[in-house]
This record gives sequence, structure tokens and C-alpha cells, in this order.
Amino acid sequence: MPRAHEHQRAHIATVMQVVEDVAARPLATAPRAGAVTVGPAGAALRHDAIIRSSWQRCVHQHRLDPTRMQDAVILPQARLRENQGQMEALLQIARHGLEALYQQVAGLGYVVLLTDARGVTVDFLGDLVVQPHLRRAGLYLGADWSEHHAGTCGVGTCISTGQALTVHLDDHFDATHIPLTCPSAPVFGPSGEL
Repeated sequence: MPRAHEHQRAHIATVMQVVEDVAARPLATAPRAGAVTVGPAGAALRHDAIIRSSWQRCVHQHRLDPTRMQDAVILPQARLRENQGQMEALLQIARHGLEALYQQVAGLGYVVLLTDARGVTVDFLGDLVVQPHLRRAGLYLGADWSEHHAGTCGVGTCISTGQALTVHLDDHFDATHIPLTCPSAPVFGPSGEL
């Protein structure tokens, strides 16, 4: 059995065990996503609580199965254009910042995505040489990164919590995304809307 499959099976077993452990724990002892913690150890505990809460949402609210690797959900071009049209002004304003960020990370194999408030990628900067591989992973225009479709991931969990965070390797719910590191930050409008 290839080593990657062994890692994926171990990840799935971990997700299932964490979801069962949290569900069996009395409510008073369950970690709270908004718990106040201090220092590096506290930040790690808080991050773990956010990831565990997301895994719980994936199983209980979104009915995702950690044993089933999900294909990327990519919107048809017409729907993508609709989503982009609804936020055309932001796309124009954000493009310069996205390009500047991409210049800093391009040589490291990263891509830069901008999604709408539902988690659909409306702008993408990435290496065109590896583009087919990126599309299969969901790192592409029109991909839906909501927790509902992609499970625990940078975009979806950022949208669900309203917090900047990094979902790294096996923090992801879906074993398909284990190779990815996904830092994300919410962008709020002047009225506080995502």
C-alpha cells in the first residue's frame, strides 16, 4: 500500500476518533471555539478547538463523511461570472493586493485565492504550469471552499468563524487536502458584513 494512502487512513481514523470523543464529552468540558487563551500554548489550544469544532460541524451539520474523499465542487462559468459580477468593485480594488501577495509566494508553490462570502473562488493567481493539478485539488476559479462542500479548510473555516486562521496539513477534514497549507483571513465590508 502506498505511503500516502497509509497517511490518509491514519488521518481519517484521527478525525473519526476526535469527532466521537468530542460528542461523548459532557458539554461543560467540551472546548469552546471562542475560549480566551494566552501565550503560544494557549494559541495552540484555541486553534485545536477551532479545528475540532469545524470537524464536528462537518459531520453533524454538513453530513460529510471523513472516509469519503470529496471531489472539488467547481461552479459552471455562467454561475462564476454571476458571483464575480456581484462583487466587481471589490475584485478591482483587491487585484493589486492579490498580485503583490502572489509575487511574494509564487516561487514557493502557493496560489492566492479570493472568495466570496459563500466560499466560491472569484479570483485566482497561480502557476499555469501546474494548473491541471491545482484544478483537481479545488485551487481554481469557481471552486466552492465552503465547509459544506470542502470540509475543514482555510476558506470554509475562516467563513464559519469570522477569524483569520491557518488550516495546515492534517487539520483538514477531507484527506484529499492533507498536502495543503491554507492560511486565510476574512475581508469585512464597511458595515461589518463578510
